[in-house]
Amino acid sequence: MLRTIKTAIILMLLISLFACRKSSTETTIDKDDPKEHKTRLIGSWKLSAQVTDTPYDFDGDGTNDTDLFAMYSSCGRDQGFVFNADATGSRKFACQPVRLTTWKIFSHSDSIAFSMSSNNGQTFTDGGKVELVNVTSSQLVLRYKMKMLQSPVLQLTDTYVKQ
Repeated sequence: MLRTIKTAIILMLLISLFACRKSSTETTIDKDDPKEHKTRLIGSWKLSAQVTDTPYDFDGDGTNDTDLFAMYSSCGRDQGFVFNADATGSRKFACQPVRLTTWKIFSHSDSIAFSMSSNNGQTFTDGGKVELVNVTSSQLVLRYKMKMLQSPVLQLTDTYVKQ
């Protein structure tokens, strides 16, 4: 009986020893980006949708709208990002020249912040952190607050497709 107990204890110790060994194929998780958004962000993205959570009459036609993208001209729809692996890239705003930018993931992959160069070469940050709602290999969804025209502060959701 004692021999059976000793054998069982030794067997349990051996099992626990091998069960705790780290596999050589496991990857280390970046504590600042546990959702691995940074890897999926790399590349070129083009705006495909922009909606607001609160209806507002943006164009003065008497109708409250939530789909801003539908109201944009082709120039207005020409917006996007380029994210490089070294945290540099560019930002294309509607009807404006491309601006160089740097970017960083924050808060365990839940937000991203941008610093951009202006036309005169100065660097500025545009409104702080932007919520990363979703990042896949083909779609990027960002959410942020903004005041447009005479509107109240609105929450906008932008959807981008990878190019």
